[in-house]
Amino acid sequence: MKKIIEYIKFVMSEYQEEEAKEEFLEWSFYLLDNFAKSKGFTDIFHLTANEVTFEDKTEEIDNTIDFIKKYEKNVDGILEELFEIILNGMEKEKEKYPYQLLEEFFIKHKYDNIICYKNWRKNEE
Repeated sequence: MKKIIEYIKFVMSEYQEEEAKEEFLEWSFYLLDNFAKSKGFTDIFHLTANEVTFEDKTEEIDNTIDFIKKYEKNVDGILEELFEIILNGMEKEKEKYPYQLLEEFFIKHKYDNIICYKNWRKNEE
């Protein structure tokens, strides 16, 4: 999650908290939706784990979890981390949307840089 957390640190340094969260979510879904579109899907990251997509003509992919499991080896970097956050969250909470899972991740990690900064300042004194 290193790259995602670095991006969260960046947006938190550039924007107010609510704007930073929106920037993070918009950026995440820009990447996710573009990848999904390249595979012929438009709604896959806008469904819960329990919701079924009818976009897959091969019938290999019924839902977001199936999609991630099929393509997780084809991605790296940021997309790999986004896939991991969504997959881990959906396996535990099937009724949540990817948006909610990424929002929770942002909230959990938004102050990591501030804690690091405070610890660094404490060590400097």
